[in-house]
Amino acid sequence: MASSTAASSGTPVSATTRERFTFFDGIRGLGAIQVVLAHMFSLFFPVVARVQPAAEDSLGHFLAHSPFFFVLDGGVAVFAFFLMSGFVLSHTFLKTDLSAGRQVAKRFVRLYLPVLAALALAIVLLTIWPGMRARMEVLNASQWIRQLYVFSVEPGWPLLQDVLLNSMLLGYSGASIFGQLQSSFLGIKLVGLSQALDPPLWTLHIEFWGSLLTLAVVKAYTHLPRIAFWPLLVIVCVLVADALLSLFIIGFLAYIWRGLLLGERGTRPRSYLSGLFLVSGIVLSVYNILQPSLGLQIEKQIAALLIVMAVLVSPRLRRLFSLRWAAWLGRLSFSIYLTHFPILFTIGIALFLPLEPWLGYMPAALIACGASIGVSLLVAIPFERYIDRPSIRLSHRVGGPHAHDRNPRPAGDLT
Repeated sequence: MASSTAASSGTPVSATTRERFTFFDGIRGLGAIQVVLAHMFSLFFPVVARVQPAAEDSLGHFLAHSPFFFVLDGGVAVFAFFLMSGFVLSHTFLKTDLSAGRQVAKRFVRLYLPVLAALALAIVLLTIWPGMRARMEVLNASQWIRQLYVFSVEPGWPLLQDVLLNSMLLGYSGASIFGQLQSSFLGIKLVGLSQALDPPLWTLHIEFWGSLLTLAVVKAYTHLPRIAFWPLLVIVCVLVADALLSLFIIGFLAYIWRGLLLGERGTRPRSYLSGLFLVSGIVLSVYNILQPSLGLQIEKQIAALLIVMAVLVSPRLRRLFSLRWAAWLGRLSFSIYLTHFPILFTIGIALFLPLEPWLGYMPAALIACGASIGVSLLVAIPFERYIDRPSIRLSHRVGGPHAHDRNPRPAGDLT
């Protein structure tokens, strides 16, 4: 159905544009850094990250309510990841002859192996540097810190459940598509993020099930008449809206209408429209003007959509985010995302604690932040090479030697 999709997408796009979306590399690379900074500031500068209140005349309060906060808005970055996944996965699923079962298996292998490696790293770090969070809490009374790592790493079912089930399949209480089954799921109790070895992995739960939803939508799109497909899609959007899965559907819609979004004509109007989208997204991220009526989470989703749209409609921004630095950062982004949190809560705090009595809070925190970023990059580089890349290769083998995939790995593949 690729030809009918292209025909219905509006302005024709070049063959290169249809097959390559390298600009997503830059977006997801910067998004991963945005998430790292969000967690870093939440740990060391919680007022700036809006996880702890402060006097309105303080510097932290000023920064927290200035455009600088957008740099720390990891929520917008995560929602942008889901939108881009819906876009790129739609491309992949529409360009393959693999059966649905093989595509699910490929997706599971591609995501789960890096998750297992990241959790193994977390276990090692939390074993070497135990109790760092509790020691940091003495100096920083942030409620955000108190809600994390409230357990000790010990062999047993809770640890095994987190490794095998929680991180990707079941999710966590308050961050699971099985939210209506909070008390128990198949006899297994959903636990909170306070019990997570690597809390950011709650998003991998949404990513995995969102991938399956995207696959189902693509199958419906290719097999159902349009008069049946569109009402069905509206119903599905309503049903999954509360679980963030609707972002994958929006990504799918952006893909099938990519001809209108990615066109090269009308450069000046596109620049104006892109600027409007970008500024509007940042304003919603920083000032929360829609929160009273829509709620914070929906406002962040709208902000993420506006920012992704700003890049999609702008040839100039697409070229910027397709540069070599963007490709490098995008290649490392998944590894950075998976590994940075336990590094921050072990090595980062371990560096900060002895420096704070000598240098004071601010200098010690800045040094710890810089060192944590450096260590995260040093870990991400071999992680990408020896864990992430092999998991991609192995996932392709799941397709089998006789399965024909017309687009085995599109540029801009998010995970």
